[in-house]
Amino acid sequence: MKLISSILFCCCAASSAASAQAESPCPIERGNYGLNPDSSFTAGFKRIPKQEGQTIVLFIQSRKTGTTYWFSFDKGNGVTDTYLYAIHDPEQQGGKAVPLERQKGGGSLGMSFFTLNKSMQVFSEPPQSSEAAPAYLFIPALSANLFYFGPSFGLADLNARENVPRGLFALENCR
Repeated sequence: MKLISSILFCCCAASSAASAQAESPCPIERGNYGLNPDSSFTAGFKRIPKQEGQTIVLFIQSRKTGTTYWFSFDKGNGVTDTYLYAIHDPEQQGGKAVPLERQKGGGSLGMSFFTLNKSMQVFSEPPQSSEAAPAYLFIPALSANLFYFGPSFGLADLNARENVPRGLFALENCR
């Protein structure tokens, strides 16, 4: 827990300029996010037709490999986190969130996903298209999963590794 707190503190201190832009409401599907400390990773949300209670999906783009990773959300039952699950590009699936098949030894089934407001209040509910863009996105296991199991998340080269530093995606602007 101390590690997560340290990461959040460091990233927020460096991202204060980005959070200033998040003060005016921006619809969640129009928010552009950059990873602090590595701007070669960006993120955002895309609206999809309502499917199993979801109205948006998350995408993460890597300028390093040219890969766009797509994720759907699942809250599970009871008191739990929201989890991300790898999906195919919804534009190639008729707007639907179609799960990717896991590669053998393909890592965790889901990754915890958190949104934070500019005051660093943490939320673990799946985001919806009717909401304002959160100031920050935090995916603690993103680094390990894309490094060790990239093909299970959409990386085309079966031998490539995606090196994502741990940090927060900060809202940079509203497109």
